[in-house]
Amino acid sequence: MRAGALLGALLLGACAPSVERSDEPPEQTAAGVALAQRLGGEWVFAATQRSDCPPLFDTHPFVGRSRWTAEAHAVVIDPQDAPTSPLTLYAVDERTLSRVASAEVEGCAVTEDHRLVFETLADGLGSGRYTLSLDWRGDAGCEAFLAEYAEGSVEPCTLEVEFDARQLSGASPR
Repeated sequence: MRAGALLGALLLGACAPSVERSDEPPEQTAAGVALAQRLGGEWVFAATQRSDCPPLFDTHPFVGRSRWTAEAHAVVIDPQDAPTSPLTLYAVDERTLSRVASAEVEGCAVTEDHRLVFETLADGLGSGRYTLSLDWRGDAGCEAFLAEYAEGSVEPCTLEVEFDARQLSGASPR
């Protein structure tokens, strides 16, 4: 299960009549589209991670093989070897993919901030860092709700992944 499970729990599991959600993609740029197209294909990753997140939220798609599909400046990362759901990130420049999603239910606000930065990317090889920051805020009822889904933790947390990757097949944008 990936970190988006917390937002999913808020959006689907809460018995609330109103949900405010924000998941606006960043502005599309020519550099972002070029990066997304370049990343399309199959990749294999070796990664190390540091996390102060509860175990439920310290998983990531950068384990073993994954399929990257580009559409405009969006990149869908579909892990083949990691027990996580596909993750959509948006290329914002020639090295960076990002996504910020937030939701508010019954006064309980949750934000996921994803950043993937390639330090190197050439000849089908890449290395860099992925960071996921989770932040949640609210009243005592919110804390109780989050504690149930976050395995007792209601503190904001960060997952950092350093990776080396190799592109196994060429770009295949759709």
